[in-house]
Amino acid sequence: ILALALAVVLVLALSATVLAVDPATDRTTETDGSVTVSNPKAGQTYTLYLLFKADVGANDAITYTANGIDLTNNEWFELNSNGFVVAKSGVSDDWAKDPDAIAWAKSVGTQVEQPITAGTDVKWENLEYGYYFVDTTLGAFIGVDSANKDAQIQEKNSEPGVDKEITGVENSDETIDSNNENAIAQIGDTVSYQLTVSAKPGAENYVVTDTLSAGLTPPAAADVSVSSGNGTYTVDVTGQVITVTFTKAYLDSITADTDIVISYDAVLNDSAIVGETGNENTVKLTWGDDPTVNYQEDETKVYSAQISLTKLDGSGNGLEGATFALKNSDGKYYAIDSNNVVTWVDSVDDATTYSSGSDGSFASAFTGLSNGEYVLEEVVVPEGYNAIAPDDASLKITIADKDYTDANLSQHTDVTNNAGNELPSTGGIGTTIFYVLGGILAVGAAVLLIAKKRMGAQA
Repeated sequence: ILALALAVVLVLALSATVLAVDPATDRTTETDGSVTVSNPKAGQTYTLYLLFKADVGANDAITYTANGIDLTNNEWFELNSNGFVVAKSGVSDDWAKDPDAIAWAKSVGTQVEQPITAGTDVKWENLEYGYYFVDTTLGAFIGVDSANKDAQIQEKNSEPGVDKEITGVENSDETIDSNNENAIAQIGDTVSYQLTVSAKPGAENYVVTDTLSAGLTPPAAADVSVSSGNGTYTVDVTGQVITVTFTKAYLDSITADTDIVISYDAVLNDSAIVGETGNENTVKLTWGDDPTVNYQEDETKVYSAQISLTKLDGSGNGLEGATFALKNSDGKYYAIDSNNVVTWVDSVDDATTYSSGSDGSFASAFTGLSNGEYVLEEVVVPEGYNAIAPDDASLKITIADKDYTDANLSQHTDVTNNAGNELPSTGGIGTTIFYVLGGILAVGAAVLLIAKKRMGAQA
């Protein structure tokens, strides 16, 4: 009675399927059983193992034989006094979540036929009666829905996943969008990233590969942080690729849904692409036996901006010889240091300036900018032309935050200088004084001329 009760417990509690038959006769040699996986995950590989053979008697009594498996000191099963397999006292329903149990079962079980990669249906037929379990590349056991000879097993596992976020930008976190997937930064800024791997019990062969674009300088391997685990992992940084590989010991410590957090900083460098194309950073999580099928990806982008200008004369033609600097909202001037990193200096004498060529264009734009308000300052005015008013609208540019379009990130302005000397305008004395003086001189000249004629006539 005890053996039968324990056998029933096994049927209901363990992540396996027991094939039972009608209680008519002894069916220990029957091979008409089947196992079907319902709702299989497309692309996943399912492997069926036989642990213990089942003897089904005429009275529906089920006994299990060890099938050559040594149960000495086994944590979950033992032989009773009659030599039949029973569950040990205290074995809980979730014993199969233990990574050690998974490893043991796969090592001692007899694989049935070939693994099946799911398309629409997963089914094994012509099975002898016994105690089976199904393993998948998801790394977790599948529970039993029924205990008849044609066992239907519902796939209840979920795939692991990976999520990538931008958690900080050195000079302004306001540039990060609400999904933490995009941000604007200036060249030289440090950008902080966080990867979250949603790991599942029974995880197998997890590898995280994070590829940075050329415009992002990756960290050293020692500067990549991984949340604690009960095992080890390796971090490799080669070129633009960061690879984190989790050992079996680390993954075996995961007995419930667990978030593994990976953090690091990268620097936006002078190879950064300016404009809405952005600088990609793509992470890929692979698992199981076939990483070409079993993977998840996520992506973030860091953008950078620029301000360009053209110098024109009053007729709209290009004007040569104008020199400009760029000032930010703090009153500091744009400069490119020896490492091609954007810095901001106090004096225009230390600023990076650009001059217009014969067609009015400039050899370079003020590039590698983050969001903010900027003002162009004319340092050298072309000879024979008037300086543009400092508050002229064409000199003021705003790069908005959270706007990752070219219209915002690649801005251009035309700046016009007029030729000739500056004359007083309406509201002052203006040119009136010249007209008045000219009139006085003309009248005076006429008076003198008339006076001379009269004096000549009198003589």
